[in-house]
Amino acid sequence: MSTYDWRGIAQLFHQSLFKRLTENGDLDNLRCVLKYTPITQLDQSLNVGEVIDILYQLLVTHYRSEYVYKNTLAQKIKLERHLEKQSRLITEFRINKSKADTVVINGTSTVYEIKTELDSLNRLPGQLADYAKVFDKLYVVTYPDGIKRVLEATSSNIGVIALNDHLELDVLREASTNLHAIEPLAIFDALRRSEYLEILSRTRRYTPPANAFEVYRHARAEFAKLDAEEAHAEMVRILKSRTKCLSQMKFVSKLPLSLRSLGLSSELSRKHHELILNRIAKPIIL
Repeated sequence: MSTYDWRGIAQLFHQSLFKRLTENGDLDNLRCVLKYTPITQLDQSLNVGEVIDILYQLLVTHYRSEYVYKNTLAQKIKLERHLEKQSRLITEFRINKSKADTVVINGTSTVYEIKTELDSLNRLPGQLADYAKVFDKLYVVTYPDGIKRVLEATSSNIGVIALNDHLELDVLREASTNLHAIEPLAIFDALRRSEYLEILSRTRRYTPPANAFEVYRHARAEFAKLDAEEAHAEMVRILKSRTKCLSQMKFVSKLPLSLRSLGLSSELSRKHHELILNRIAKPIIL
C-alpha cells in the first residue's frame, strides 16, 4: 500500500476544502487524489460527500493521520465526553510556540495533544509546558503501541488516552487539575485583541489608551494583575462565545462523519453552511 498517496489524501481534510466548497471552487485536488488510491471503480452516482467519506475510510484503514485522531476526538470527546450544549471545540489553538491540536471549552478548559504513529515525542515536553500555562486539564492522545513511551515521558497529572483499532478512546490515565500553574500573561497572548479588552473591561473597568499603538503594552500590563483563576475563568467564558453553537451543531449533524472535525472547528456563517451542504450533495464529476 506504500505506493498510494496517503499523505495527499490526508491533506484534503483541511479548512481549505470548506473554502472551495463555499466558493463553488474546483475540486481538482480531490479528483487527482482519486487517481492514486486503491479505488479501482468509483460509482459515478456517488456525491461529493460520499466520495470524501470513502477517502477518509482509506485513511482510517491504512494511514491514521492526525486528522483521523482529530475527527475521532471531535465525535467522541465533543459529542460524548463533553456533553454540555454550550461546549466549544477549537483546533490548532496557538500557545506561545506550540499549536494545540484540540481544545474543548465547557465549564473549564481541556487540551488534547495528538501523537500518532507518524510522530515523535521530541516536542512534547515543550508543548505540555506551554499548555500548562493556559489550560486546566492536559491530555496526550496516542496509539496503543505508543502508550508506554507517553506514560514514561509525562508526569502523573497529564492524562493519557489511546485511540484503539476500533476508533474507541481508552483512557489510561485521567488528567488532574492544573489551575495552580495558570499564567495570566500566557492567556493574554493566546487571545484576540477584542477578547482581552472585553475581559479587562469586565474585570477591571478598563479603558484602553487613546493612542492605538499603546493599547497592547498597556492592556498586557493590566492583564498581568489578574488572579490566575480569574484569568482562566474569563478565558473560558470568552472562548465559549466565539460561535453560535446551535446553528453550528445543526450544520455538523448534517455533515458526513468524515467532515465532523472540520465542521466543529470552523467559523462559518449560516449561508456558508448551506453552500457546503448543497455542494457535497451534488454528484462527483470525474
